[in-house]
Amino acid sequence: MKRSDVVLLAVFSVGFFSVGVVWRPAFGTYGNIKDGLECVSYIATTVAAIVAIFALSAWKAQFKYSEKFKSINILNDSAVGLLIFSHYIVAMTSQCMEEKFKTPSPIRSSSKKIVDNESLWGALNKFKLDLAVASLFLTKSESSEISACADRLERAHRKWLKKFHECLLLSEYNAEPVELVVKWITEINEYLGALQEKISIARKSSVA
Repeated sequence: MKRSDVVLLAVFSVGFFSVGVVWRPAFGTYGNIKDGLECVSYIATTVAAIVAIFALSAWKAQFKYSEKFKSINILNDSAVGLLIFSHYIVAMTSQCMEEKFKTPSPIRSSSKKIVDNESLWGALNKFKLDLAVASLFLTKSESSEISACADRLERAHRKWLKKFHECLLLSEYNAEPVELVVKWITEINEYLGALQEKISIARKSSVA
């Protein structure tokens, strides 16, 4: 039995007990009956107000969990959209290496989707906006952990992007840039996996 059900049961018990106490002496004069009815009316109003308060509290809690679950689902979709990072890295590095070495790049993507820089940062900005909305319903800990994962993802991407361009300028063959790209994608995928894990944990708490 839920705590709210126990409270309501206690309120009704007190109300019925009070009614009995009032009605027992009420069967007398007209004045006693009138006073008894007024007392019962007061008790009924009080009980109704208490029931309404608990009903409103239960509705607010249900609304919060419903909106939290909805916002987390939207956030999860945005996180899936961040897989664009891996496609972007492959597409961008392949193009740079082919222009640099004048030969086909050994790096190939299974995706035929064309990813540009604008789409990449657009996906990240969308995720941040959805996180801001979800944070209204997430706990402080959940929000900070998810935000930290997204920040690490962004910092890692910028770090490897800089390293790649530096490496490309100094390299005279494909091997070294390829190794760097593999490490780049591996680290990005690790952060994406951690991000989705944090969101999954938050989603489970919303239906617990």
